Amino acid sequence: MEHKEKPRSDGNRSGRGQGDRRPKTMRPHYQQDLFLASAPKRPFCADDLGTGLRIRSQEQAMGHRYIQHNPPHALAFLVFDFDRSGALVAADDAGLPLPSWVAENRDTRRGHLAYALACPVITTDAARSAPMRYAAAVEQAYRDALQADSGYSNFITKTPGHQDWETRWGRANAYTLEELAEYLPNGLPSLRKRREEASGLGRNVSLFEGLRSWAYRARKQFDDVGEWHRETLTRAKVLNGDFAQPLPASEVRATAKSVAKWVWTRLGHGPAGEAFIARQTRKSGIAATLRQSNAMDTAQRILEFRK
Repeated sequence: MEHKEKPRSDGNRSGRGQGDRRPKTMRPHYQQDLFLASAPKRPFCADDLGTGLRIRSQEQAMGHRYIQHNPPHALAFLVFDFDRSGALVAADDAGLPLPSWVAENRDTRRGHLAYALACPVITTDAARSAPMRYAAAVEQAYRDALQADSGYSNFITKTPGHQDWETRWGRANAYTLEELAEYLPNGLPSLRKRREEASGLGRNVSLFEGLRSWAYRARKQFDDVGEWHRETLTRAKVLNGDFAQPLPASEVRATAKSVAKWVWTRLGHGPAGEAFIARQTRKSGIAATLRQSNAMDTAQRILEFRK
């Protein structure tokens, strides 16, 4: 969760004392271009989260304590809310790579750790869901490793470089998802969680999968494209309501529009639609067979172990 922290009233901007454990490879100077290159051009921002967000130009927003870091419908930064003392050294302690930057509260030592992505991931494209699922798995693995706040929405972050935060910059170049995954000795986790437990980008994946599953079954009930789009959006809003931290309305609308258009085009009445359904049915049958085979293999190994 984004913490509502009061601005500092004193003028003490000094670093840490004798107990300084900040990674020596992180630099105190402000690499502004690393953030500004991918951040929204007119982001939401605020000085006090309790008073609400407002949209400003990128230059104006950088003067506020909190700022929107990811552009609409895309993931350019993986940001984690480390809600206990030690944000500057959290990645090192967890065996993860050096963050692109860390913005830490000087009093509580809580902060946000960010990893800039070399290739932003589109979060609403029904035609390319695999990159989104991969990014969500990486995000979940890093959140678990850091023991970061699972309720954090990855929408607003502490403005890097703002005078109220101690900002330390790491690698000047952005990371690929493959690079980030290399630091996970146990591989990527499964995203199969109940919808109400989904967090971060996992919500986008859960919404997409749930909406697509419904759309495959419901498509033949509609002949009017306008009615189909309206019903798909209604269904998306219902699914989004299951999340503990719902997605912004704009992301729900964009996902619903993408799924509705994709399914309407490929699952229309006639031979093309029937062929698509047949392919999906065959894929489901093969997957079910593989799951049954794996379950039988597991049961056999258990029996052999007991002998």
